[in-house]
Amino acid sequence: MQMKEDYKGFIFVHIPKCGGTSFRKFIFDAALKSEIDPSQIYIPGFNGLSNELNIPKLPIEQLLKLKKQKLKVIANHTHFNVHKDYGLNIKKPFYYTILRNPVDRFISHYSFFYYKNGYENFGGKKLNDLPEEVLDALLLKLGNVQTRFISNVKFSKAFGLDNILKVAKFNLEHEFSDFGILEDIPNSIDRLESCTPNWLTFNQKFPNKNTNKIIRKEELSSRIIDKIKMNNSLDISLYKFAKQLIENKTSIISY
Repeated sequence: MQMKEDYKGFIFVHIPKCGGTSFRKFIFDAALKSEIDPSQIYIPGFNGLSNELNIPKLPIEQLLKLKKQKLKVIANHTHFNVHKDYGLNIKKPFYYTILRNPVDRFISHYSFFYYKNGYENFGGKKLNDLPEEVLDALLLKLGNVQTRFISNVKFSKAFGLDNILKVAKFNLEHEFSDFGILEDIPNSIDRLESCTPNWLTFNQKFPNKNTNKIIRKEELSSRIIDKIKMNNSLDISLYKFAKQLIENKTSIISY
């Protein structure tokens, strides 16, 4: 395990609908207060960057320009190992992410992007009202997102879903420097503050996450909930594994 002084960068893997927008602001404020040069901060939605400029979506010209920058803090929608995948100039990064209850994450994802913002003409369509084949296709597309981001392995029959889950668990335990749980943000931030690099100081409160829910779990039929669970089985296993890791670490510290 690297010591705090060994880390030269900080990368936040923002998994969709896991409290990441609030955390982007949190890390951006911390970076500025820690007197990190704004040119070394890449956080879409802040620092004059459009919210849509996630690294995987950058045009080649912008990506080439970004690769020349000496980066210290990155926070956007990218999978684990983004600095190596895109050849970014950031050394020995501290990797961090936030996980969320997979059923809640899926409902929030559909609520915000599809029901509210009308992605793929789903605007105003409730999950309960979707035709079976449409719902199944959507569940397949949006399922196990957390495992995808943490493993950074393309889902394929050849590799096997169980192996992808194993990679995600390994990365979370051994490659990520720390991680948080959205349902337990206060304790997650306390742990982060205790192990984050010394050059990055978190001395402000984490912004309260938005609790306004467009579609509530209670509104959904048991059939829909069961389908969501079935199509997010890897994420459910990963989420349980993450909570167990935290419990084990807490037990060791308490002892």
